[in-house]
Amino acid sequence: MKILELLIEKEEAKKIGQIPIIRTKRGPFKDFIFPPEQAGSRSNRNKQLERIGRGIFARVFGYRVPRNTVIKFAKLSNDPEDDMFVRFINLVLKHQNNPFFPRIYGAKIYEYPDSTYMADPNDMQYVLFLNMERLLPLTDPKIVHMSVPLFAQIGVDQSYSDLLQTKDIKNLRDAMHDKEFREQLVHASKNPQFREAMTLLEPLISGELQDMHTGNWMVRLTGSGPQLVITDPVMSWKPHMY
Repeated sequence: MKILELLIEKEEAKKIGQIPIIRTKRGPFKDFIFPPEQAGSRSNRNKQLERIGRGIFARVFGYRVPRNTVIKFAKLSNDPEDDMFVRFINLVLKHQNNPFFPRIYGAKIYEYPDSTYMADPNDMQYVLFLNMERLLPLTDPKIVHMSVPLFAQIGVDQSYSDLLQTKDIKNLRDAMHDKEFREQLVHASKNPQFREAMTLLEPLISGELQDMHTGNWMVRLTGSGPQLVITDPVMSWKPHMY
């Protein structure tokens, strides 16, 4: 299956919120998402795409042309209806007018039989496929200096900005586990759209799957200046290393 055909697949079985689930006989992109990569390599299975980001449960590929959109694959938990990242994407789809959320142009969940060793024939695996805007990581050395003015724009104290510039990316995520810290962050902001975004996220980020480390805060460059965007505030499942 060609990578771009995933967006126009018609065999839809059901939906979780606004996201349709497509059932397939096999995972058509398992190796594409999680290939046995060598250090520093990039996937070139599809010449239209280049890998620009990777996380514990997701991979991001950028189009060579146009360069303002990306394809994101996320390996979901075994229960997508209760998956926290799926809940986040549905939340974002309902609030595309909030600039602190990423712009999503297409979303589908692919369901296919679990092919891992000793798996039950009835067990299924799930991958979320997203077509979304291309953003810049706030930790990029070229724009990391923007964290101070970006947080100043929403009325946040210098100490919060310092958390974004630390080399230990876990500091902000650890701070976000503290409900009082989150409440202070919202209270300190003078930006109503930021307060709305954080209030909407509260039911998701109050649990152990919260993942708001510095790598999951990104920047949208606009004609009126940089815009802070929250991209991956929760995980689908908790890895052993966390």
